[in-house]
Amino acid sequence: HPAEVKTWISRREHNAEKTRWRILPVHATCIFRSPLALIEALIEIYPDGPQMKDDQGMLPIHLACRNGASKGVVLTLLKAFPESC
Repeated sequence: HPAEVKTWISRREHNAEKTRWRILPVHATCIFRSPLALIEALIEIYPDGPQMKDDQGMLPIHLACRNGASKGVVLTLLKAFPESC
């Protein structure tokens, strides 16, 4: 469902209101090294996704690099948000 691409996924501490983490689907695809085609599809549906920071201030491109993404993924994210460098 296209609206889910813009939905923040979060986890809170047990019995607390503190957010443990908060990411968009595009962040998750970068963390879990998803195929380039999936990342491209998410960006096509939600072009602003690559410029959104997670709860740690990380952009999807940061997470992709940290998790050993392919050159194609990194270049796709860079093309989608050139200001990320």
